[in-house]
Amino acid sequence: MTTKAIYALRTMPVVIFIMLSLALATAIPAAAETVTPSTTISLSGTQGSADWFKSDVTVSFSATDVSNTGINRTEYSFNGSVWTRYTGPFNITKEGMTGIYYRSIDNASGVEPTKLKVVSIDRLPPAINYTLSPSPNANRWSNQSMLLHFEMSDSNSGLAERTADITLTNEGTYSSLTGIATDVAGNSAGLTVPTFYIDKTTPVVYNLTVPESTYINTYISASAGVVEENPDRIEMYWGDGTYTQPSIADNVVRSMHAYQYAGQYTVTLTVVDKAGNVARSSAGLTVSIPSNPGTPTPGATPEPANTPTPAPEPPTPTPTATPKPAPGPALPLAGLGMLAGAMLCLLARKKE
Repeated sequence: MTTKAIYALRTMPVVIFIMLSLALATAIPAAAETVTPSTTISLSGTQGSADWFKSDVTVSFSATDVSNTGINRTEYSFNGSVWTRYTGPFNITKEGMTGIYYRSIDNASGVEPTKLKVVSIDRLPPAINYTLSPSPNANRWSNQSMLLHFEMSDSNSGLAERTADITLTNEGTYSSLTGIATDVAGNSAGLTVPTFYIDKTTPVVYNLTVPESTYINTYISASAGVVEENPDRIEMYWGDGTYTQPSIADNVVRSMHAYQYAGQYTVTLTVVDKAGNVARSSAGLTVSIPSNPGTPTPGATPEPANTPTPAPEPPTPTPTATPKPAPGPALPLAGLGMLAGAMLCLLARKKE
């Protein structure tokens, strides 16, 4: 048997199968095509971007009878299993995405294949906030360059546009920096950052002048030149644990102080601006006790010193008694005898 004969015998079953399949397909008539209704959904509301609505949405249906048997009903569902007969328009109020399944059934029991429409609602603008790094101080000043970053988010449709970060390096006042966020639905929100300031320049303090020496309880004056447009604190430290807070007048600071104890002291003027930049200047002086502490230093206004104890008043002298006249010279004893005899004779005569 030739090779061709062998090949023909091997392929004959396949050819027979194909021919039988074609014959059967031609003999069996095609099944009749099923005809079902056609339902259209309509949505009305405030249209946003990208098929999102920015308001409640009103839903309505209309069904077309294709089989000419009439529409029995249209129904809808929110989960595809529990169906509600449609009787008229209704509202979707839920934020986010809501799926609506719908279909119609004709009087010949023709059921339309289920359709699905997603209704997307986003009424709310994005949330927006800001951060400044590093943060300004309580006065809203900074002495460094800053990074302004806007925090933005949208929990419904998501962010579509946002303001990029801003690096701020120049000194000055920043009062109109605004960030804007827009979501996919077209809602937008803006935020203007409260005014803040950048000052990188340190104050200038020069020519701090104090006396080289002074005495205790004697007021001295200290002065210095200061260049600073936005001072926050000016403090004169006297080196004895005390300080004063003078003010600037015509770029000059003046203050007075009196020391209570002798010694070597360092006077330091500290100037701090509103951004926290600090400048200092110092000078020394000697405080001593005057050689005659009871005599005030000329031209000085000493603080009240300890009041000395007053000297006691002299005692009032006792009045002197008026002296009695001094007695005369004493008579001799003989003279006294003669005087007594004369007086006795006189008395005897009077009795006679």
